[in-house]
Amino acid sequence: MEEPSSPGPKDPPKSTRFLPRFDALKVAASSAAASASEWSSRAANASAEAARVAGARAAEAGAKAADAARRAAEATAAATEAAREAARERLAREDGGGPPEPRRSGSLTPSEREAAFAALLQRRSVAMEPLRRLCFLDGVPDGVHSTSALGTALKALGTVTPLLRTQVHRALAWKLLLGYLPQQRSEWDSHLRSKRQAYAELREEVTARKPRGGGGGGEDHPLGGDTAEEAAMAAWREDEALKVEILKDVDRTLPQYMFFSTELPHGALHAAALARVLFVYAKLNPGIRYVQGMNEMLAPIYYAFSAELEAAPAVQADAFFCFTALMSEVRDHFCSNLDHTALGITARIERFAGLLAAKDPPLAAALDNIRVAPTFYAFRWISLLMTQELDLPDVLRLWDSLLADERRFDFLLYFCVAMVLCIREELLEHGDFSYSVKALQHYESRVPLHTLLERAHALYAADHPQLYAPPAAPPPRPPPPPDRMSSNGAAYL
Repeated sequence: MEEPSSPGPKDPPKSTRFLPRFDALKVAASSAAASASEWSSRAANASAEAARVAGARAAEAGAKAADAARRAAEATAAATEAAREAARERLAREDGGGPPEPRRSGSLTPSEREAAFAALLQRRSVAMEPLRRLCFLDGVPDGVHSTSALGTALKALGTVTPLLRTQVHRALAWKLLLGYLPQQRSEWDSHLRSKRQAYAELREEVTARKPRGGGGGGEDHPLGGDTAEEAAMAAWREDEALKVEILKDVDRTLPQYMFFSTELPHGALHAAALARVLFVYAKLNPGIRYVQGMNEMLAPIYYAFSAELEAAPAVQADAFFCFTALMSEVRDHFCSNLDHTALGITARIERFAGLLAAKDPPLAAALDNIRVAPTFYAFRWISLLMTQELDLPDVLRLWDSLLADERRFDFLLYFCVAMVLCIREELLEHGDFSYSVKALQHYESRVPLHTLLERAHALYAADHPQLYAPPAAPPPRPPPPPDRMSSNGAAYL
């Protein structure tokens, strides 16, 4: 007989059967709402952070732009400040006019010079004041390759050799300093083409042609006297005599350098080019014509330009116009009629003598006592801009400073005084006329160029400190306004 089964648990009411599931869903919904609120808050914070970062980046970009605008001025300021400090320390130590102590630190390293120089030449309009400062204090940088920024800028001339041959790139700086090139880079190419064409026409115009008949017979000249053919022959003979006179001096120009040696084929070509430039100058300037020593003045210009250009006619044309510009400032040194005037070489020598007496009275008095007049040695120093006293590389470096001098060629007088002061002890020790004259007339490489330049800058800075004052930096540009915000808080980036 089967036992009755025990009753099982009762089923829950239908109203409470789904409560646990509803609670779970309610909790899930609440959690989702909280999560959505959190993500919304994060999104708002992210938008605010993005706006803040964008504003900070904009301000930082503005500061960097202002800083970049000051870098070129700071580069030249570093050079001038270093030279000014060196001059101040050196003058404080000099009590008897003896040789200066070595410079403790240079103004700019070669890489810094090249960077500053290239930055100037990359501008659409070359800033002449910073260019003058760099050239005057440190010289034009050498060893610039075609892959550098400067090499790229020089290629804008259109006549630069592909490899640039790592030569001294003074041509561009000298053309700017002598006023041959305009400051606007976009005008260089057309300007050079025009000038070179003008030189070719001048050469043709001033060259007299030999008459075919040799000067015998022909119709009477309209002005009477010799026949027209004889007058043409006389003009041709006069030109030939001038060419012989010029070539005689050109053949003796820097013969120790292979570049100018007439015993070598390329040297003979360079000598012929120098002679042509001097001939055209003499024909266009009949009041002064050609004077011995002009060949020495032309040689550094021609050499510097030959390192840049491929075409010989272009070298001659550029050298001619720059030589003409230089001679317009020193031609009075070559005119004997002006020797004893305020414009002549005698007045310049007297200024040098007064400067030497002011900087070192005992030394000036000692030389005067043994009858060593400045005319015995300074005449050639000043009239030929040291071209016969220094080696060619040193002449090139010195001319960087001379051509960049704001008080054109005043620095030369201080350089001449520095040459005398740097051998002061030697001159005073011997105290002899013949020894002193020989030492000064044959200065050669008695003192390194950098020592002479340091001494000359120290003397020059003492009398003209404004030339060594650091240039004023441009005022900083205000930061740009913050980026505008969109309606949902996002920045327009």
